[in-house]
Parts: sequence; C-alpha cells; structure tokens
Amino acid sequence: MRYIQKQYHILWIVTICFIALLVQPVTSMAQIYKSKHGHVQFFSKSTLENFTGRSNYLVGQINLADSTVQFYVDLTTISTGVKLRDEHMREEYLQTDKYPFAQFSGKIVSPFNPASTDTQQVIVKGKFKVHGVTRQISVKGSMVVTPQKLFVKAAWPVMLKDYKIKIPEVLFMKVSEKQAVSIKATLDRIQKKKS
Repeated sequence: MRYIQKQYHILWIVTICFIALLVQPVTSMAQIYKSKHGHVQFFSKSTLENFTGRSNYLVGQINLADSTVQFYVDLTTISTGVKLRDEHMREEYLQTDKYPFAQFSGKIVSPFNPASTDTQQVIVKGKFKVHGVTRQISVKGSMVVTPQKLFVKAAWPVMLKDYKIKIPEVLFMKVSEKQAVSIKATLDRIQKKKS
C-alpha cells in the first residue's frame, strides 16, 4: 500500500512539474506589453515665450517578466504648433535628417508587483539616446497593471548640452538649456499566438 502511495506521489509531482513547464511560456508572454501610439512631450522655456512640443507616436514595449523597458519616437512627428519653429527645430537643432529617433532602453530597478492593480511608483535606469549621443539616466514614473493594459507615466529633465544640441537663439529669444520631457502611454498585453 505504501509503495502505491509513493508511486502516486511521484506521479503527482512529475505531473505538476510538467504542467508548470507548459504554463511558463504563457505567463512570460502575458507579461509583455506594447504600444504604438503613446504620447511624448517636452516643455521648453524661453526669454519671450514658453512652448511645448508633442507627438502621439511614441512606440514602446515593457516586459514585466525580465523588467525591461524600451521606447522610441520619430522626432519628425513632434510638433510645437508653429510650422516655422518646427522646421528650425528639426533641421538646425535636432538634425532629424541624421538623427531621426530618440530612444530609451533600460530596466525597472525598483520593487514592482505585476499582480497588483494599484498605481506603483517605479524607477527605471537605462540608456537614453538623442542627437547621436547616448547617456545613462534614471527615470521616475508610475505604472498601473490591469488584465489587458499597462498604463505608464514618466518624466525627466534633458540638458541640451549633454546631447550636443545647440541652444536655439533667435534675435532676443533664447531657449532654456533644460527641457522637461514626459511620456504617457497605454500598452496592450501581447496575447500568446495560437499554434
């Protein structure tokens, strides 16, 4: 009788392990979130007027299984609402013909519970690249997980000189060296592909 019980227990353990192996890829896949239409903006102060540049084409992916974060935006999609200013920004300062994208790649380094639906404050460290220059930065933000979505907000300062972007100066108007960058995105959970 004990022999039969022992065999039953071994079979039960093997079955559980097998099921765990089958479920693992599904769990990993379910923790990947993507977005193609996030929002990014920068706020710029100048001696004459302040202005904001915006784009709704922020592309991103967050994998909660390994805590990786990736975002990028096509800088030619950023608009300040003034066509001439946009042209100068793209051609003379950001040089989007040579450096069309701004991108960030990093990892969540603060505690984060993917099972919680509460708003959680996070810290992400990684590489931010713009105008051909890559720098290590630390970004504070917040994330909220729902069964199908991941909501993300973050903000950080960008010093133009750090990325070799010359400070725009036209007549009496001089733009501040410090730019306030922020992002807001709703990412969709990637479903496991059917085989």
